[in-house]
Amino acid sequence: MTIKWKYVFRAAVSVFIFALLFGYYYSDKFYPHTFINGVSVSGLTYAQGEKKIVSFFEDIKTNGFNLEFARETNTRKVNIPSFASGFTPDTVVEYFTIGDIEKSFSDAYGRGREASFWDRWLGRLSSLFWDKTYEVPFAIQREAVVSLLDRELNGFLSGPKNAEFVWDKGKIAISEGRNGADVDYDKILDGMKDALNRADKSSLWFGVNLISPRITSTNLKLRLEFVNDLINKPVNIEFWNGPYWWRARGAVIADWITLNENNKEKIEIKPEKLRNFFELNVDYPPIEEKSLNARFEMQNGKLVQIVPGKPGLEVNFDKLKADTESQLQTVYENYLAGKIKAQTLNVNFTVEKVQPQINKETIDKYKITDLIGRAQTSFLGSSAARINNIKVGVSKLNGILLAPGEEFSAVKAIGEVTEEAGYQKEFVIKVDKSVEEYGGGLCQVGTTLFRLALDAGLPVTERQNHSYVVGYYGPGLDATIYGPYPDLKFVNDTGNYILLQGMVEGTNLIFEFYGKKDGRHVTISDVRIKDKISPPDTKYILSPDLLAGQKKCTEKRRDGLTAEADYTVEYANGDVSRQTFTSIYKSWQEVCLLGTGI
Repeated sequence: MTIKWKYVFRAAVSVFIFALLFGYYYSDKFYPHTFINGVSVSGLTYAQGEKKIVSFFEDIKTNGFNLEFARETNTRKVNIPSFASGFTPDTVVEYFTIGDIEKSFSDAYGRGREASFWDRWLGRLSSLFWDKTYEVPFAIQREAVVSLLDRELNGFLSGPKNAEFVWDKGKIAISEGRNGADVDYDKILDGMKDALNRADKSSLWFGVNLISPRITSTNLKLRLEFVNDLINKPVNIEFWNGPYWWRARGAVIADWITLNENNKEKIEIKPEKLRNFFELNVDYPPIEEKSLNARFEMQNGKLVQIVPGKPGLEVNFDKLKADTESQLQTVYENYLAGKIKAQTLNVNFTVEKVQPQINKETIDKYKITDLIGRAQTSFLGSSAARINNIKVGVSKLNGILLAPGEEFSAVKAIGEVTEEAGYQKEFVIKVDKSVEEYGGGLCQVGTTLFRLALDAGLPVTERQNHSYVVGYYGPGLDATIYGPYPDLKFVNDTGNYILLQGMVEGTNLIFEFYGKKDGRHVTISDVRIKDKISPPDTKYILSPDLLAGQKKCTEKRRDGLTAEADYTVEYANGDVSRQTFTSIYKSWQEVCLLGTGI
């Protein structure tokens, strides 16, 4: 054997021995350069990797993220769970979701253990030189997390408060402003994502951003004498409308005054103070009359107006505020010139007639002639808060016109879900305690709108099923909405305007679309059910929100399952559109609150 072949033989033997030792050493371990998300599992046994990776993700799913916020000498701790569930499955709020942990873990452990001989050794060889990352998929719902933080940090964070004039012992004084504070939500979400990538379950710490007030006591001190002169001179305002008038005296006006944030030389009044004055003092009954949309229904094949539209009256507060500020600005400029005097300012206010958005003329103008879609759901058994939220949601939607080609967004049309908008809160269960969230009812609105779009044969561009089967709707043809996501969207592709009308009759929610029929035909298949999963046993939580001995439980246990429904639209020209809605539902565990309160 030549020297050359001796070296080749020795190299081959060395490689063979190395391969045997390498395979033996890693026989129960992850191969080198193997990562799950951003965490190296190289050289760990299956059990060690499971403890490091799987247990971390399971812990996060169960216990959520722990966040700490620091402001000066104060701190606030906030827990963000994976979800908060209400007493019905349509008030479930998901804050983050984590995908199939076991699959990603098994795939990573399977590197170098592929089925075929060559793939197996190619995998082992590549592990010596190249990193390979296996991802555990996850998603963080930004809007839901921000909503939770806004609630949990209420009081700890706040907007800046401008300095203002206040009554103090018979004269106007100055109330100091205060700094506000906010947090960087993008930074918080990035921190949560980074923790998931690093498999780090330690608390996340964040500082806050301090925000200075735009109007300070120094700004107001220069106008304090002027504001007191409004009382001492005095300066009054008489608001006129025809023969009717109401007087605001100087002491009241002084309480209204502030400064323009961008131009401190300009006098402004607080709009809420002016509006409150009118609501409490101006006895002018016509301004209480609200406009009402006309109502229609199909009778003998024709669209008939059954309730006529009714105009209303309201004060033009924007004009009233501007006119009042203009007069006070003149008084202030006279004061600077040493010419302030006792006087009564006259401000005329206008009451404007507000026409209904929808009336018989609207129908004629847009050539709306037919009932093209109708959907009805029942909310029998709902709580008072849920019924209220349904009615408020319907009031936001009734009378909407969809232009040809327009995409409808349920979240956008409903607007902000706040107490000021008329919505009521219900208890939801967040980990092991109950908190109040705005929810319940609006998903009834979303589901009924979804079925309305299907009945009318409109293309659905965005729809998300509930996480759990909801007893009000059943599986397969439901839609959840939780602004700004998830949303329900569909497109008016009829080529004509569509009028949306909504109403509550007894315990039924009804939506109708009026437009112009174009010959399309809709078919919706029966819902196909598969992959059922039984739920866990009932969970009990002690709650100080209920009296001792009281018990309040969520809806009954429901199976997890997958539901499929086919949606087919055949158009007059022969075209056919097909959509399949696949809905995956988790199992719903019954949870009961046991009262401990007194």
